[in-house]
Amino acid sequence: MEVSGSTAAKILAPQQQSAGNKRSRWVAAATALQALWALTIIGVSLYLLFLARGRSQEQALGLRIAAGIVFAPGLLALVGWFGLWNKKRWGWWFAQVCDWGIVATMVYAIIDDAIDGLLDWSLLGTTLLAMIVPILLLFPAVRRACRNPDTATSV
Repeated sequence: MEVSGSTAAKILAPQQQSAGNKRSRWVAAATALQALWALTIIGVSLYLLFLARGRSQEQALGLRIAAGIVFAPGLLALVGWFGLWNKKRWGWWFAQVCDWGIVATMVYAIIDDAIDGLLDWSLLGTTLLAMIVPILLLFPAVRRACRNPDTATSV
């Protein structure tokens, strides 16, 4: 199965920054932070796989399972970034649902620990950082850009 050169070029080449296709700063920031967030989650998954090397069977199995569990949301966030990059409405929705799902999971972990009398400050800080991207996606300029790509001109 061959892919035509123009189709492959459209998918793989960065978008041209013509006067009508220039992204606003808010849209560019949201898209870049979504990519950074997705790559960070995938990086944590790869780090867990790295830690599994040289461990006992039980420890390695637990780390591999954790890596798989962490990799799935990272991959979903990467799909959301791809949709945002192409200024698609589904990309905005996909990124919102996935990012808020990750935040909800972290909030649940904080509440669960708090019931047992524990407070993990690093988890709390990570949760607050994780909330930045979905809140940025709610800004009117970003929503407008994904609803109608023609209105996403430079601000």
